[in-house]
Amino acid sequence: MLKFLKRKILGSDSEKAADNLAKAASVSSVDRRAHVRITYPQNLDLEALPNIQFQGKNVLPINVSLGGMLVDLTKVNGLVVGTEHEFHFTWKENPEGVFQKARLLRISGRHFHFKFIDLATDLIVRCSLVFKPGERGKKTHKLAPFDMPKDRKDVREMWTNGYGDYVAVTSSKSQPLEIQYANRRYIVCVDKSWILKHLDNGTLKGVTKFVYEDILLFLSNLNSPSPSIHKAMEVLAQISKSA
Repeated sequence: MLKFLKRKILGSDSEKAADNLAKAASVSSVDRRAHVRITYPQNLDLEALPNIQFQGKNVLPINVSLGGMLVDLTKVNGLVVGTEHEFHFTWKENPEGVFQKARLLRISGRHFHFKFIDLATDLIVRCSLVFKPGERGKKTHKLAPFDMPKDRKDVREMWTNGYGDYVAVTSSKSQPLEIQYANRRYIVCVDKSWILKHLDNGTLKGVTKFVYEDILLFLSNLNSPSPSIHKAMEVLAQISKSA
């Protein structure tokens, strides 16, 4: 949906090393729990994610899934646990959007936990695809130093999940980040500026804004992201606007 410069060292050795990272990423088991809650990016304007309104005002969920969401509604008064309410989900290309009923399950300080009722079909169709990068990011775990790929001395940090996805922070100044998501490999390349490229059969290719958004939602849901990941997200978010 979620999209940097040419890599000169793309020979068979680098391809083999990247394949080994992918194999390491597939070791952990897949969490099959339904309705994985994804972290809703607070500082990213991703077009694929819906705009959500409650009582005519925009709200930004803390986390959300097809089962419900956690929202900060401290400026709304009179809400009672057990009562039903309605949220309005809209998209840039679909301003009419979808009205979705939800029941308030509990209140914890500033946080209001809602469960969706009779989930709208259009919401299921749209959000099942839109939330997927976040769900896969949420299922990652950061590798301990002794679990790092032995043949990749340049890898400083790595996150993997049971789908074969991975994020690797490297010591390379020109290619500081490698990402494999949904069986596609991406390289963050740096020269005078940053750019995200799709590595396809040894060739680096440009990506669309939607790919940038997918990668950003994936990265924003990594478990225990490091300062290196946060920095990459900030730069990629700026670049994605002109992709």
